[in-house]
Amino acid sequence: MTHNPSVNYQHWKELGFAHKDKGNFLRKGEVGNWKSHLNEEQVSMFEAWERKHLKNTDLKFIYEENTTQPTT
Repeated sequence: MTHNPSVNYQHWKELGFAHKDKGNFLRKGEVGNWKSHLNEEQVSMFEAWERKHLKNTDLKFIYEENTTQPTT
């Protein structure tokens, strides 16, 4: 995905919205790779946000491949 101009946000760098020499917008694009970047406190913050803001929706985030999510 980093080579796909439709999704890699390279145009942001060209327009000056992102630093050309500081990191990438996309990481590996692998399911579950978030565990390499977030600590337990950050994960808890995301989970709390989801509980608060998504409780009246049917939107569910799936964070792992081949896992079943609880149904309500």
